[in-house]
Amino acid sequence: MARIGLDELERIFSDFGLFRCHQSYLVPLGRIRQVRQAEFGRTLCAVLDTGEKIPVSREKYALLRENVGI
Repeated sequence: MARIGLDELERIFSDFGLFRCHQSYLVPLGRIRQVRQAEFGRTLCAVLDTGEKIPVSREKYALLRENVGI
């Protein structure tokens, strides 16, 4: 059975509001409530409506802000 990588999933689901904010994470844009600095270091995280914190790469931060409208 062939494995589907995150790159392929990103391509498939980009039209459905999913965004790759980090090399290991796809998140639904509609569930992001804020993007802020993480507790440690200079890293960033997206806070979902559930309170869950997802890492955001510095390279993806500007694009994420555009897509979320914050």
